[in-house]
Amino acid sequence: MKRFAAHYIWYKQVHKMSYIELDDSGLFRGVYPLEGEIAGTAFYDGILLPVVSSESSLSCERAIAEWKSLTGAVSEGSPVWIYRLSGIPLAAAELGAYNGGGNGHVERL
Repeated sequence: MKRFAAHYIWYKQVHKMSYIELDDSGLFRGVYPLEGEIAGTAFYDGILLPVVSSESSLSCERAIAEWKSLTGAVSEGSPVWIYRLSGIPLAAAELGAYNGGGNGHVERL
C-alpha cells in the first residue's frame, strides 16, 4: 500500500488535508481525509493530481490547462501516476487565472 498526502488533492473536487491511496500494483484505491499521522505516508507540499498512467508525457502547461479532465478519468482500480503541482496558488490554479508559469512546475512522484 502506498499513500501520498498533501495540503490539497484535486480528484473531482478539492480535498483539503487528504491522502491518495494506491495498492502495491499502483492501482488507485481512493482519496481519504488525513485525520492523523499514518505510518509510511509521504507528505508533499502543493497540489497532488492522480492521472491515469497512459498519460505518459504531461507538460506543465497541459497539466494546468487540463487537470480537471485528466483527474476525472481516474476511477477505483485505475493504474495511476501521481503528479505534484507546486508554486501555484490553489485559487489561481482552480480558476485558471495563473499566468506566472516561471515559479510553478509539475513533478511526477
